Amino acid sequence: MKDQAQQRSVAGALGRLEIIAHRGKTGVVERFIVDNIWVDGGLGYIAARCAGEAVPPISHMAAGRSAAPAGGTDLALGAEIAGSRQAVTIAGPGAQRTYTAVFGAGVATGEWREAGLFNAASSGLMTNRTAFGTKTKDPEDVFTVNWTLRHVRG
Repeated sequence: MKDQAQQRSVAGALGRLEIIAHRGKTGVVERFIVDNIWVDGGLGYIAARCAGEAVPPISHMAAGRSAAPAGGTDLALGAEIAGSRQAVTIAGPGAQRTYTAVFGAGVATGEWREAGLFNAASSGLMTNRTAFGTKTKDPEDVFTVNWTLRHVRG
């Protein structure tokens, strides 16, 4: 009997977000692209969903002020901005989904340095986190965040 060559299958989970800043005072629109990481809780979330376990879907996004780099063991944002957690809409085909949240005028104002995806309106499991250079949201600004998660073969 001939030995079969060992098969390898490498899969990955990637994420990237786009922050679209509509500046209320000037009408200027700025776009920022930021990569993110799946935190350990998010990787466990993927495994649980694949196993058919009843875990709530990703449903909310939040912004924070911490400049600490994103790490795999993160359980929450370093300094979530009070009242910043917003419900997301979800769209996309196949192995990709885009989670969109709108942070309206007067919501989550000040300096943003991090963002996260969660499966609850408060507390809950954080699946993804990113840290980035300061993005200032003035009270009249509207930030729309499109966070795209992809599952890929590597």
